[in-house]
Amino acid sequence: MLGATDACLSFSGSFLKNTSGFGGGLTVVAAVVLCMVSAVHLIACCLHRDGLRKPTKVFIVPLIICLHVSLCGFRYPLLLLGLFFGWLGDIFLIPKDRKLTFFMGAFFFMVGHAFYIWNDFATGLPQAVYGSLGSVSVLAAMLAVVAIGFLALWLLRKRISKLMLAAFMIYMLALLSMAGILVYSMLGVGLSVASVLISAGAMLFAFSDFLLGAGISRAFKIKNNRFLVMLTYILAQTGIAVGFALL
Repeated sequence: MLGATDACLSFSGSFLKNTSGFGGGLTVVAAVVLCMVSAVHLIACCLHRDGLRKPTKVFIVPLIICLHVSLCGFRYPLLLLGLFFGWLGDIFLIPKDRKLTFFMGAFFFMVGHAFYIWNDFATGLPQAVYGSLGSVSVLAAMLAVVAIGFLALWLLRKRISKLMLAAFMIYMLALLSMAGILVYSMLGVGLSVASVLISAGAMLFAFSDFLLGAGISRAFKIKNNRFLVMLTYILAQTGIAVGFALL
């Protein structure tokens, strides 16, 4: 109970420190508008209203970028590039049943994951964890990522072409590498609001794309799949962006 109270106080302190002055006003505006646009988008996903779903999707990541910048400025340019390429991926994934735009969207997301990894190494976090925990921790992390990857591919193996399966494997390598490195890096930060947000964001990103893959491959039916994909995706990008801002 005391740990939870300390975590809440830590978050309050970080939030108040980063939301003072002009930046504070921008943070509140960005957070409120992001919540409103996300809510409208998620409702449109549930109601299958493409006329509302498509335009609102375009504004989600730019608002996350505004929220991040309002909290810490341009301290993490590589992270901002990762968000930018994720936004491009969002745009290309808006059209349905078009293979070219789908592969372009996946490519831009892969570039975004690469920038997230680059940003993480630029902070020195994974190097610090390796320095304290050694090579055994790296091996354990790699084995966990490989196991999760094989499990995901096994679950998605039905009703999918060889070309799509190959594309999934390449994309999954980038996605799980990003998620694994970010979660691994947070071992050196300890239990804090920032580490929880970044770790949860990285894992939710992987889960969101797994749900997307399940919908595309039709391996199994998930009710309100698009809603769940976007809910976990918005939480993932926001968690990573806000988490790094609070480091």
